[in-house]
Amino acid sequence: MKKVLTLMFCFVFTVIAGCNDEPSLNEVAFNSLNNDDKDSILETLDDGKSGVIDRDNNHSYFFIETYADSAFDMQIDESIFQIIINEPDTGEDLKIRVFDYNPGPETDTLDIILNGESTPLDMRY
Repeated sequence: MKKVLTLMFCFVFTVIAGCNDEPSLNEVAFNSLNNDDKDSILETLDDGKSGVIDRDNNHSYFFIETYADSAFDMQIDESIFQIIINEPDTGEDLKIRVFDYNPGPETDTLDIILNGESTPLDMRY
């Protein structure tokens, strides 16, 4: 009986762990980041408008300084993980938006589409 329960536990754990390989894009609060990540983001924003901090294959941050009412979405196009941003021409407040993203195992390229056009990024490791 213990062997059956152990095998069932291992199976459930494997299924749950495998779910983390799905592509995802989740906004996180800037203030919740550690100080090194905050400093890296602020340093990058001094030189441009957006960037990426690549921590490992399952945990990276995409960040952009944009209007608070900008809309964000993601999609997979073949092996390209696309973050799609629709930014209004004007807005009330500029703010730093940070997203924890996992491109998933099937993608090898990150592309930021800002108002319909591909946008270069500053990569930080």
